[in-house]
Amino acid sequence: MADWTFYVYLLILLVTLAAAVYQVLKGRHMVPSVILIIVVLTAPLSVVMLWMDKPYEAGFILFMMNGIENFDLLSLYVGFIHIFLFVWWIGILWRK
Repeated sequence: MADWTFYVYLLILLVTLAAAVYQVLKGRHMVPSVILIIVVLTAPLSVVMLWMDKPYEAGFILFMMNGIENFDLLSLYVGFIHIFLFVWWIGILWRK
């Protein structure tokens, strides 16, 4: 993974974390926002752990999809992280 892509990924996670904390402080979407805060704090470590586990010649997305097909817990969790993050943002933006 190129350095700049990881920094963009971390920036997106930080913006998401700030938005989730803002939602909690305003008292809106409490349960999904608290879950998202926990998920965002564990996301970088989970992605790095999954990245270190893949063979050199395998692409990250293909490796993760293969892990999901084989019910690898880390691959399932990383997939859940990104789906939940996407659904949370859609829910927040849709309600405005």
